[in-house]
Amino acid sequence: LRIEVTGPIAFVAGAAIDDAGRGVAVDPKQLREPTVSLTTDWETFAMLCCGRVDPASVADRLTLTGPADLAERLPAAISIAP
Repeated sequence: LRIEVTGPIAFVAGAAIDDAGRGVAVDPKQLREPTVSLTTDWETFAMLCCGRVDPASVADRLTLTGPADLAERLPAAISIAP
């Protein structure tokens, strides 16, 4: 997984599944070709992570790559709010 956020607080983050089947943070430079990636602006990323917006309503602000069945689930899955 590769997430790129643009804007005033820009960053690139990476994650992978370890041998135990758990998600772990990785240096995005180590991801040769991530299975799924998301690129968006800071405001949209923050709203998605906080569960403050329906991913479908900001779809025009998201760039998703990878298999559609996985990529389409990512925006909702990054919310840390129940």
